[in-house]
Amino acid sequence: MGMKVKFVGLNKAKAKLTEQADMKDVIKAVRKSTVEVQEQTKRNMGTTYNKRYKSGSKAGKRISTGQTKRMTNVYFEDNGLKGIIRPETEYFQYVELGTRYMAKEPTLKPALDTIYPVFLERIKRAAEGS
Repeated sequence: MGMKVKFVGLNKAKAKLTEQADMKDVIKAVRKSTVEVQEQTKRNMGTTYNKRYKSGSKAGKRISTGQTKRMTNVYFEDNGLKGIIRPETEYFQYVELGTRYMAKEPTLKPALDTIYPVFLERIKRAAEGS
């Protein structure tokens, strides 16, 4: 079971870019933006997953082990035109989206929301050839 974010309409944009843009610039924009989303996601995890035990023998110790942060990897497909950020812990989607028993603690979506406008600007510049 995994979580997938998909941007609709990219096939048309890809076809248009192939006609107009230097694909090296497009691939560079995808690569740079994907890595920035991964880095921002990991920073978000560092600040979001910072709970501590409240009582018992572990009182005051951090609950988070950092496993999800360490296992958040980047992959590229489609000759570099598709960037994939994959937190590879089995439970990531439960933490990101929440369950009926626990509130969500999003880290990937806020990173996407931050980097997406920058990504669009990079793609626009690549399409214009500047």
